[in-house]
Amino acid sequence: MARLPGVPMRHAPLGTRLVYWFTGRALAKMSGGSSPDRAIEPLRMYAHLPGLLRGYGHLEQATAALHHVDDRHRALAELKAATMTGCEYCIDLGSEVARRLGLTNDELLALPRYRTSELFDDLDKLVLEYAAAMSRTPVAVTDELF
Repeated sequence: MARLPGVPMRHAPLGTRLVYWFTGRALAKMSGGSSPDRAIEPLRMYAHLPGLLRGYGHLEQATAALHHVDDRHRALAELKAATMTGCEYCIDLGSEVARRLGLTNDELLALPRYRTSELFDDLDKLVLEYAAAMSRTPVAVTDELF
């Protein structure tokens, strides 16, 4: 539970209310269903600092616009990073997005043992290895892996 309440819709300035609405809509589209109210809870915290909310929004938009990696590998990398960092929100949303992009439940369940799983090809395993190395503290990407 948060130590301070987030900025509720009714007390948010118009720009922040629009962010809440569009983000909820985008999350519902990504996950294939309705966006639960708690899905935008992080934004309610960022809204205490409008500059942070704007900066986070720009980061999300810029990341969403990147298309250098195909959807499958992007979903695998994002989900592996989420599991490495233990972000339950990211794991939950990422799993649903990954399913919508064609990953199977068996593949999702095999993520912890991706190195030995026959469900992943060599490129999948390389992407997963890189995501895991990037998510460690300190980052552990070797020159060879890069």
